[in-house]
Amino acid sequence: MSNRVLSLVKVVFTFALNRGLLAAHPATGLRPPGVEHARDRVLTDAELRALWATWSMMGYAFGTAFQLLLLTAVRPGELGGMRWDEVNFDTSVWTIPGARMKAGVPTKCRWRRSRGSCSPPCRAPMGYRTSSRRGRGSP
Repeated sequence: MSNRVLSLVKVVFTFALNRGLLAAHPATGLRPPGVEHARDRVLTDAELRALWATWSMMGYAFGTAFQLLLLTAVRPGELGGMRWDEVNFDTSVWTIPGARMKAGVPTKCRWRRSRGSCSPPCRAPMGYRTSSRRGRGSP
């Protein structure tokens, strides 16, 4: 964690230096305090079930968003930009335009149908009104 903090501090000071807000970079010469260790912990099935149940109780919009993040493994910003015309509910495929992807390449994201819920968990993705003339949410 301390390595990440130092990295962020260096970014902030570089930003300020490049804009003439500082005369010198105060973090120059600082070395990372330790070796970072990769984490290999994953959530257990019981933990995932508990999270899913909690998110189901939360409902729309945040509970649904967390469920979609788990089902699709996309970044929150990519999910937040989801549009109806990108989703094919019949094939369970969401095509994310390259303009919203970090690598700039369009991506097809498939989600697994989950027991006890529609697929994906809700038909009202984030960023949409929850009511419309059809009563289903709209862009």
